[in-house]
Amino acid sequence: MPDTKEIGFPPALKAWVRQQVARRGFADEAEYIRDLVRREKERHRELSSLEATLLDALDSGAPTPMTDADWKMIEKQGLSRLARKRK
Repeated sequence: MPDTKEIGFPPALKAWVRQQVARRGFADEAEYIRDLVRREKERHRELSSLEATLLDALDSGAPTPMTDADWKMIEKQGLSRLARKRK
């Protein structure tokens, strides 16, 4: 059985949460709050991954100047990702 926690909200925030529940199709306030927590957990995971990637980049060696070929490769990769997202 899941552990439960009672959370108090000021009236204005409680009204806003109720609006979000109705507007976004959640069954109740608890489902909405669980969704918020799951999304925050995922955001934290993504930020941790980004931080690791940036640290890897810092440790990858001395910087080198960007060439026209580098920019063309970046553009090609970006356009490819955009095309995949649109599918």
